[in-house]
Amino acid sequence: AEQIARIMASFREQPLHEVGGVQVVAMEDYDVRKRWSHGVEQSLELPRSNVLKYELASGSWFCVRPSGTEPKAKVYFGVKGRSLKESDALLEALENDVMALVERVLYQMK
Repeated sequence: AEQIARIMASFREQPLHEVGGVQVVAMEDYDVRKRWSHGVEQSLELPRSNVLKYELASGSWFCVRPSGTEPKAKVYFGVKGRSLKESDALLEALENDVMALVERVLYQMK
């Protein structure tokens, strides 16, 4: 539980500007019900939840959240490319970058 809380706190405290070689254009924090895009903060009309969503310039996105039933954090990806090959490459790059961020947080806890 402590590791999951630290992962979520790290994503909240350290804004991402690029992931997988693609610019982050918006971030939504469902816990505080806020969205930040291009320096503008907006309110979200969604139920409060411990979820962070990042939108990328490519039209792709990813979300990070703790599992509601298991002691682990979950990451969901949605990728958009001009071809299956491009989408697969983007998914791999996003997964690698996000997992590297998670691993860095866990390493710092040791």
